[in-house]
Amino acid sequence: RIQEHPRRQQDLGLLAGRCPQDFPKAYHHASPLAHLDREDSPILFFHGETDFLVRIDGARTMHTKMRELGIESEFHPIKEAGHFKAIFNAKALGASFDFLERHLRKK
Repeated sequence: RIQEHPRRQQDLGLLAGRCPQDFPKAYHHASPLAHLDREDSPILFFHGETDFLVRIDGARTMHTKMRELGIESEFHPIKEAGHFKAIFNAKALGASFDFLERHLRKK
């Protein structure tokens, strides 16, 4: 049975059934931040600023860490957009196509 935790601890708690304080190593290893390395592929993030399903802080933190490691990353916050509205944002879609063209074009 999944235990209930405060909202700030629920992200992985829903999957792991425990809070981060119970299994700090498991939570650390489950985080993509723990596995970043300079050889990783570029990533484009676009994220709704009012997304309550997936909080924007995670994408922002990942983007920042990637830049610190020298991994190319773009971050595009979408004002007044939630989880689903962000995917229909024309500016974000255009940035996505530009990003893919730059990184997937044959040389």
